[in-house]
Amino acid sequence: QDELDGLTLRGVSVRVTWPKEKFARKEPGMVNVQGVIGGVPDEEVKEFLTQAGKVRSLRRYKDIRFGEVLFKNEDDAWNAKVELEGTTLLGKILRLELDCSTNKLDKVLVHGLSFCTTWQDLKDHFLPMGDISFCTIHGASRTARLSFPDAKSAASAVKELSRSSIEGFSNEIKVTYPYHRAQTEVRVSCLDKEVTEDQLRMHFEKAGPVDVVEFIAEELPPEFKERRIQS
Repeated sequence: QDELDGLTLRGVSVRVTWPKEKFARKEPGMVNVQGVIGGVPDEEVKEFLTQAGKVRSLRRYKDIRFGEVLFKNEDDAWNAKVELEGTTLLGKILRLELDCSTNKLDKVLVHGLSFCTTWQDLKDHFLPMGDISFCTIHGASRTARLSFPDAKSAASAVKELSRSSIEGFSNEIKVTYPYHRAQTEVRVSCLDKEVTEDQLRMHFEKAGPVDVVEFIAEELPPEFKERRIQS
């Protein structure tokens, strides 16, 4: 990490971070590499990384997730933009901008999120900057909505099954309540793409009977898609 962070690849500064909060237990040698421009082949990225040592494997992800953090006043949003720009959340460096689509300037757009970052992680990171009215994440992380017949089962799922792994899969899942907290619902993120509804239901029946299992195919808002096409 220290040897490569800040070096340039094809003229662009690359940031290298170690996701110590999340995957260090299972993949102690893994690092996140941000800033690799499109069109750079895997072999060239591997050659760049070998400056620090032998590369065991390389996986590429499209960095299309982003978050929205709405503050109760503009000053807090500006302070968050200034103070938290370039900070690290779950092993990735954040890039921030104020949402200029309105005149209020009370919303921060957050780029560079890891695929396992939840709205709760994002809110906790920004909460020291001031009162937050709303917080959400857009993008392609596979998420499911589960509904239980009672609040006790939902609470047990959040407490007991977050950071567990579904049988046959390696990902540690994250279990949270929705932002507008429904006492009998949870959101499950960091799901492997092959997990089925039946497997998810079976795993969560450890917390109690499950009424509904629904995968959420969240798309980016249209205005953000247009921005990416134009850039």
